[in-house]
Amino acid sequence: STQLKVSGIELFSGGDFEGRHGGEPIVLRDGCRGVYRKLVLCNGRLVGALLYGDAADAAWYARLIRSGADVAAQRTGLIFGSRYAEAA
Repeated sequence: STQLKVSGIELFSGGDFEGRHGGEPIVLRDGCRGVYRKLVLCNGRLVGALLYGDAADAAWYARLIRSGADVAAQRTGLIFGSRYAEAA
């Protein structure tokens, strides 16, 4: 995984965020806040993440990717970050 902050813009990428191995992308675009999030799931597990503009949950996503944890139960809230997904 990689996390950068260049000219005030936060960026994180980890795992297979392009979905090259048949993963299912989940995308959030918020033009008003300048935020873009793309998560890639495969068989109920997070396999990749790309965060632009807000990388506050980067460490949480990286842990989920590394652990291979089943996130199927959190799928609907996963794109909104750890607080929302874990509360849902």
